[in-house]
Amino acid sequence: MTLPNVNTVFQDGGLGSAPPSVAGITVTMGLCSKGIPNTIYAVNDNATAQAALGIGPLVQALAYKGGTRYAMPLTPSTAGTAGSVTQTGTGAGTVTVTLAPAQAILAKITTAGALGTMAVAFSVGGGAYGTPVVSTASAFSIVVPGTLTTLTFAAQTYTVAAVWTISTLGVITLSGTGTVGWVTQVSSPLDAYAVILAITTGGALGTAVFTASLDGGNNTGAPIATPGGGVYSIPNTGIVLTFASTFVAGDTYSFSTTTATCNNTDLNTALTALMALPIDFESIHVAATPASAAAAATEFATVDAALVAAQTAFRYVYGVIECPTVEADATIVAAFTALSSLRTMVSVGDIAANQPLDGRIERRNSAWVASAHIAAIPAGEDAGFVNSTAQITGVANLYPNFGSTGWDPTLLDSQRFMTLRQFPGPAGTPGTFIADGFIMAPPGSDFGLIQHRRVMDVAARAARRVLLKYLNGSVRVNLKTGAIDPRDAFIIESSIDSAIAAAILAPGFVSGGYDPVKPGKFAQLSRTQNLLSTNSEPLSISITPLGYLKFITATFGFRNPALTV
Repeated sequence: MTLPNVNTVFQDGGLGSAPPSVAGITVTMGLCSKGIPNTIYAVNDNATAQAALGIGPLVQALAYKGGTRYAMPLTPSTAGTAGSVTQTGTGAGTVTVTLAPAQAILAKITTAGALGTMAVAFSVGGGAYGTPVVSTASAFSIVVPGTLTTLTFAAQTYTVAAVWTISTLGVITLSGTGTVGWVTQVSSPLDAYAVILAITTGGALGTAVFTASLDGGNNTGAPIATPGGGVYSIPNTGIVLTFASTFVAGDTYSFSTTTATCNNTDLNTALTALMALPIDFESIHVAATPASAAAAATEFATVDAALVAAQTAFRYVYGVIECPTVEADATIVAAFTALSSLRTMVSVGDIAANQPLDGRIERRNSAWVASAHIAAIPAGEDAGFVNSTAQITGVANLYPNFGSTGWDPTLLDSQRFMTLRQFPGPAGTPGTFIADGFIMAPPGSDFGLIQHRRVMDVAARAARRVLLKYLNGSVRVNLKTGAIDPRDAFIIESSIDSAIAAAILAPGFVSGGYDPVKPGKFAQLSRTQNLLSTNSEPLSISITPLGYLKFITATFGFRNPALTV
């Protein structure tokens, strides 16, 4: 027989403490000059981002976000372009634009043989050679790691130690056995640039002087003498200029570029890799604007399918994609009319963005600042709250709708797109704001606003952590019905209530649960389900959200106190 004693049991969970929240933790996906595609990078500051990822839209987009940030480079499967040059002025001088690596590339043969056997290693910018890559048979093209340059190797027999050098002017030379023409290159600009070259001193090559702006004239670099040979590489851009003939002061030469892009197969591969990682995060921003509304709709379907699959695997994430404004609003609306999502937002509208990293003012999709703003505010705060403590910054102006002279988000907002707005005038307020934080949800959905999605996801994470502790656990049952005994039901409900209250009620994200007297009551287990027969226990969790002042009607009038009854 056991001796009488006093036993001690330590109960956990009574303080309602919650594990670290994932609110505001973002993953930004996009193109950059360095980094390995489909690989996650933790970024704590801009210097870390630049060191790991180099230059490009991904790095610039990350700079708008704070707190815990992750980045995932996408595969640059489609090369960027440089547009035609427009001259303003009377000079005979011409400027031709070509594209080359932003840093010199060395391709060294490490295993001899034909394609399928030959292996090659790459050095970028004078760095060490990387791990050799075995070529594919019959045809071999590869994006050089850490660049936006694709090298194509002809079907030849290669010799060990042969080195092809691709300079920042796009010139290819060979050291060793072989032929220069066996290797060709296609490079992309490192970003989308609006280039203006202004001739400040006229004359022939070597005498003429020019300045270069990469952001449409908003910022201009120091004067540069035209090279005697006529060829000049704009540093850290991948752009090569070839000057010819005689130039006249005051003339300008302008052109624009696009950077490399990914396709939906690339994006789907990246999303699959991301969802397989053991990190936790709240949102995804694909910082790559498709070419059209139709292409954006295809990207939307790709992202939403990944988020739905993630939800099935108990990973609760929302996404933000970009839609361009190169078409009329009606065309944009038509592309998304038949689409809906409970997790994906579509941002439409372009901004003149003051870029934190380099001070340039570039045209970017509004998702860059909108996604950063949503990540910075509490989960229960409306994305368009004018008096938010996390104001949107870095917006010089809003670009007009296609075919218009000004920006009007009315139609797009009414069709579930996330847009930006301003309140100008003496009775307005300075700043730029999200009109409505819409998810592309179907009419009548509870998840039309992003704060409802975020709050529900926070609650789901908290409740699931608690419920897993009870999985396969034993409880007492009612001796008449076989349903769970109310005493044990109350214990489980209280544990869930404590976790949810700590996650969303205590910080003020919601009004309460289902009980008007006890706002901290969220969970209700069935008292009628025959647990003995089913081994299954239904649970409902009810949340009363905050109300939001979307429309305010102010009535003004005069009052005569002598006429007041």
